[in-house]
Amino acid sequence: MKKLFVAGIAAAALWGAPALAADMPTKAPVYKAAAPYDPWTGFYAGGSIGARLSKVDWLSDTFTGAGGPVGGPNNPASLDDTSFRVGGYIGYNVRIAPAWLAGLEGDIAWGDNKKSVSPFPGTPNPGAGTGGGPTNVDTVKLGWDGSVRGRLGFLVNPTWLVYATGGVAWQEIKTNSTCGTGGGFCGGGVTVSGTSSTTKAGWTVGGGVETALPGNWLARAEYRYADFGHVNNTLPPALVVGINSTINVKTHTGLFGLAYKF
Repeated sequence: MKKLFVAGIAAAALWGAPALAADMPTKAPVYKAAAPYDPWTGFYAGGSIGARLSKVDWLSDTFTGAGGPVGGPNNPASLDDTSFRVGGYIGYNVRIAPAWLAGLEGDIAWGDNKKSVSPFPGTPNPGAGTGGGPTNVDTVKLGWDGSVRGRLGFLVNPTWLVYATGGVAWQEIKTNSTCGTGGGFCGGGVTVSGTSSTTKAGWTVGGGVETALPGNWLARAEYRYADFGHVNNTLPPALVVGINSTINVKTHTGLFGLAYKF
């Protein structure tokens, strides 16, 4: 009898266990809040429009042959020029502190700075070489440019950034010297030219302001200065003279940009 009683209690306990478990309160799932959206950290790519001012000084170093001393007028000569500039850029930003941002950026752009000077800087006889043919002309042309730069910025508020930037830059530089016909300085009856074309590396620094817009867009205004050192141009000797020249090249660039952050 005792065994039957114990067996009955055990059976009742097993029968009621599922119902009791069903009636017990369940533990609520842990809620994890979504990370706050950061409009700055991540990859971005965009385009820019602006202007590029070229600062070019052309110095005649030596006149070979019977050209006379280089200490003539207008030496060095300024061949500064301003050009429209359009380009694109891509980069990556990361927060390094609540209000500080660091990044790496590359850009490439096209411009068309072109300026000529006549007669040659330092020419002892400025009127030579103009007898009905081409004149004595030096020309500098700047084409595409590009850079790879670091950026360091400070968030003055969640949507406005002020930043500095600097790194290595490249500039396409073409030079030409043409000594015309007509006698005098270049010798009679001939036209000779000296041409150089190179992509010159230099350095660049600058800064700007940028703002985060709705829809993952970033708008900026930026200024950069670049120094490319110098290039050389050699005019082969004509009947009378040849010219070796040094051309110093710097640029000032201002732009407006619009990028999308991925």
